[in-house]
Amino acid sequence: MITRRKLLKGSVSEKFDQLEKLIWHLRIRRGDYVIGLTPPIPVFDFTDTPNSAGVVFRKIIPADGMITVGCMWVEDFDKKQNPMAILIIEDHQGSSSVNVPIDRQALSIRPQMPVKFGQRITLKISPAESCKGIWTAFLFEVEQDELAVNRQLMKGFLELAELGVEELDDA
Repeated sequence: MITRRKLLKGSVSEKFDQLEKLIWHLRIRRGDYVIGLTPPIPVFDFTDTPNSAGVVFRKIIPADGMITVGCMWVEDFDKKQNPMAILIIEDHQGSSSVNVPIDRQALSIRPQMPVKFGQRITLKISPAESCKGIWTAFLFEVEQDELAVNRQLMKGFLELAELGVEELDDA
């Protein structure tokens, strides 16, 4: 159990000094303790040419989450054909799509697009013959129930603090 008398003793400045000492002590003695969260997952691909239907890539979403940022680099494109990148998200209930004109080699978007387990993402180029050498990437963040994340972080911090107080008491 955390003994607050040790952590909250003295003036504000003294409390900060005590907390700094506790954290420093934990860093040295408890370096093997880790609190982890799932970082954003990069998903990337390259294709020399779209297939006959214009498809550049297809992916399936393995967990609920969010597509936070995406980019595309097109090595060669025919601007006269007005090429379009079509991003399609589909599941058993239907589909939605977003059209992005390809008017330069490098494209970047920040869709902040929520996705669910089992949804499928397809990127197509229309017309298919308008682009070659297509690099694609996006970041997928696995949804973390905010309450669960906060609970885990708080639990981890309290466990560290308790260990540190015990070690200070022993010192």
